[in-house]
Amino acid sequence: ISAASSKTGGNALCSVLPKSITSASTLWGDRLRDILAASQHPDDPQYSHKNWTESLLAELSPTQLGNAVVSEPLPDQISKVLNILKKRLESSIESKYEAKPLLIAVLGGAITEGDGCDLASVPIPTGSIMGNPTYCAWPYRLESFVNTILGFDAVKISNMAEDGTSTLVKTPLLKYWMYPDSLLPEGPDIIIHAYSSTDALPFEHENESLADTLRRELRAFIKSVKYSRPCGNSPLVLYMDDSGLIDEKLMKEGNLMSISYSKPVSRVAKVDSSDGILNSEVPFGMAGHISIAWVLAFAMVDAFIKHCGHIDRDSMPAAGESISDVKCQDSPCIIAWMAPGTTKRPKDINDAIEPFITENVGWRAMSDISTGYFRKVGLIALEPNATISIEYQNIPQDVRVLTLMIVQSYGDKWLDSRARFTLMVNNSSFNSGSNVSDTGGVNDAINENGNLKKTVKYQTQFDIEGTHQMSNHITFPFELNLESDFAVAGDDLLLKIDLIGGRTFKIIGMMFCNR
Repeated sequence: ISAASSKTGGNALCSVLPKSITSASTLWGDRLRDILAASQHPDDPQYSHKNWTESLLAELSPTQLGNAVVSEPLPDQISKVLNILKKRLESSIESKYEAKPLLIAVLGGAITEGDGCDLASVPIPTGSIMGNPTYCAWPYRLESFVNTILGFDAVKISNMAEDGTSTLVKTPLLKYWMYPDSLLPEGPDIIIHAYSSTDALPFEHENESLADTLRRELRAFIKSVKYSRPCGNSPLVLYMDDSGLIDEKLMKEGNLMSISYSKPVSRVAKVDSSDGILNSEVPFGMAGHISIAWVLAFAMVDAFIKHCGHIDRDSMPAAGESISDVKCQDSPCIIAWMAPGTTKRPKDINDAIEPFITENVGWRAMSDISTGYFRKVGLIALEPNATISIEYQNIPQDVRVLTLMIVQSYGDKWLDSRARFTLMVNNSSFNSGSNVSDTGGVNDAINENGNLKKTVKYQTQFDIEGTHQMSNHITFPFELNLESDFAVAGDDLLLKIDLIGGRTFKIIGMMFCNR
């Protein structure tokens, strides 16, 4: 594979592909032994799962894997991906790794986060991290598999999945570049949309069909993808479809690469279901997570080989876009945090908001560590009548939209949970000689120190429920567009949150942004 370094441009990788290999099916069939070896979990040094993994692999023929591919990415998208891999390969030859790896962001719900990935009829080695969702979910398996099969650290996958979320919840992460450090500063090169149809929730559209809900959410997602990279063009998007309800027209509008994974994954998962480890709540276990990694790896290889089949493998195309070729944009938000995008631990929330807190009684940044690792991080009200005020003075840029990510749950703990949000925009116009006006008692012209206060330009108040009747927890986005009353640079913003019902409330995201 190192022969690719003698060419320029991503398409140069095509030159090392033997011309006898014209399909992913041929390559996959010829490399089964290597595929089995690359499927070894990094924390299973004796490969105690080898025979079991081999039985899973035997259930998936190359034809079945090929049938999962619904739509192909655009040629220029594939060329950019190959270009990144080529540069990474060249820098790995001297063990410098100066060029960045291919950066992949994965968005999804419970399964993608790792639900059920520790369930298997074979025992997990004592002390192994294989039972930790972070290290047994399919995104981790996929990264390990790809890097092992290629022979160098080619890709870095950031799993941003979260149980109880939907496409609409994670869409702001793309729009506002709320990525973990591993994806910055450029943003992801590939985004994998891995939400299942069961993750879609028609929050404010209760009468719409599942198909309409999926399409509505996907359209919003596609729109945000256009803004998803601070540097350079939009990423390649791979849509994992388990419903068959998304029409081809919408796929083309979004330039989506699409796979239908349900049949091959179900086939593999059933191999291990005879022991009763699975149920309706956990549709597949470790076997399913391993097979998703195979399905996705095959789909990408299929796209590469088809792309190489349509170009002159001996050509020397231009190198294409690199991080040094483009200008990075400034952040669209004065503050933006969300779990688990930019927020993995309570400290991350504290770092984001503590400098701006003017009052706090009963609210705390917390996480659930009952499983031995941080998860479900959020800003939580811990007592009745809890209150917190967050003030951003002299904001450095305009703020047009407030977005909140709210958790709704059930049970006695969440009974009657309700919070009241009060947002005020204090105008900076008095600095230029305008009069301080009365706004119905909301603000006084003089504060306690005898100094002029800014006039209230805009104020609104709204209540949000923290409980619902379903027997699960969900996260839903609340968006407030300030429209003509948006805050301009130099204004002050005050957000006051009061628990007015129940004894708890949870917020997992907060964004003040200019779009």
